[in-house]
Amino acid sequence: MKKIYIIISLLCVCFWFGSCSEQDTPLYSGDSYIYFTNNYKEDSISVSFFFHPGESQIMVELPLTLGGEQLTEDTKIKLTAVENLTTALPEDYVLPEEAIFRANHETDTLRILINKSSKIDKASLRLVLSIEGTDKYSAGPKDQRFSKIIFTAEKIKPTWWDKDIEKLYLGAYSHTKYELFMHVTKVSDLSDKTRDEKREIALQFKYYLQEQANSPSGPVMDGDKPMSVTVIG
Repeated sequence: MKKIYIIISLLCVCFWFGSCSEQDTPLYSGDSYIYFTNNYKEDSISVSFFFHPGESQIMVELPLTLGGEQLTEDTKIKLTAVENLTTALPEDYVLPEEAIFRANHETDTLRILINKSSKIDKASLRLVLSIEGTDKYSAGPKDQRFSKIIFTAEKIKPTWWDKDIEKLYLGAYSHTKYELFMHVTKVSDLSDKTRDEKREIALQFKYYLQEQANSPSGPVMDGDKPMSVTVIG
């Protein structure tokens, strides 16, 4: 009799843990699910109108990923702003009239327009977007159902100036270096450039710094050190 009670108890425990696992871990088998490629907690997107002089709007691209079964037709994405996490007002941004994930694609891109206003001259606004599931697809992993965009008109480090840019092309970021880089190269964003284009632009900036260093006025200073880049060539 005791053995029977033990077996029943073990079965109950296994059932309980199994139920918890199913609740905590989303299952997507036999389904399509769409999510933001970047992790909401780790990869917020920061943009500043300071580095886009004369522009009244900035387009922000949000990469998407499809998991599970491939979509056989263009599918509308249900996209909403999360009100309790968003400080921007509806007039501060423009969502696509019809957000679409294209058929037979594993990745796609959402494009959001950010509007310039006087309220961001000395402050930042936050826009948090959420992908909601529909009868055509499920929402993906929790931390990738959301995307956070921070925008301002103040000086901030651009998102595209990441570890690869620092290591291979431009070195450590500073506001002074970025402003001079834009002045010399007439380029404000390397995110859509190929590897060869990035190298060519970085070399243009490097040669300018070398010319300045060999001129009577001496090297361009970045704080208490001569400004430098990491591109080889």
